[in-house]
Amino acid sequence: KEYWNRLHTAADYQETHMIRSFPFTEELKANYQYHYTQVLNEEGAIDADRLKRSNIWQYKHLPSGVQNAIANVISDMCRNPGLKALPGEQARDAAIYLFRQAMNLPASLLQLIQTFDYAQTVPKLVLYHTEQNGELTRSDAAALLFLNKFGVDIILYNPPGHQDIEHYIEESQFDVHWLEDMVFRQEYKEPSLVRKLFRTITQKQGE
Repeated sequence: KEYWNRLHTAADYQETHMIRSFPFTEELKANYQYHYTQVLNEEGAIDADRLKRSNIWQYKHLPSGVQNAIANVISDMCRNPGLKALPGEQARDAAIYLFRQAMNLPASLLQLIQTFDYAQTVPKLVLYHTEQNGELTRSDAAALLFLNKFGVDIILYNPPGHQDIEHYIEESQFDVHWLEDMVFRQEYKEPSLVRKLFRTITQKQGE
């Protein structure tokens, strides 16, 4: 019961986006090596202003502050990837992969980061991953690294305790907290109607 209470509490925040189906991103296959090279500065890092002026910048419709934050996060993420390289890949290849994926973020994640209020609230991404609801992919991991750099709180629940992000993300990038019991084939339990009503009332009162 405590497990579900914690999960529902995290998922109940207005600034929380819940994911229960995987993958939640699309892996792009296009070659972005040229585009990546074109936005590098003399030190070999992504120049945020040059990136925003490039013809592959997908976020011109967003507020300028959000655009600046996205560009700076992409630059920082590619400079310090945190993504495990595939066999035969170099660190630069991993950086280009992250760059390509970050340039094509799903609309739901863009909406999430736009709820950011640095003085008041921090958006949360809660992922509930079991052996039954799909496979967390490398493109998902790239999105998680981006959101983590952006400052989004990320909570990944994995009842059976199987490895998922460990396949793609360096262990230094996340903390693991083991539950007392591993549970297999555990479907997500919706909160009770009373709990939903309580959360709705308290949120409205706080507005």
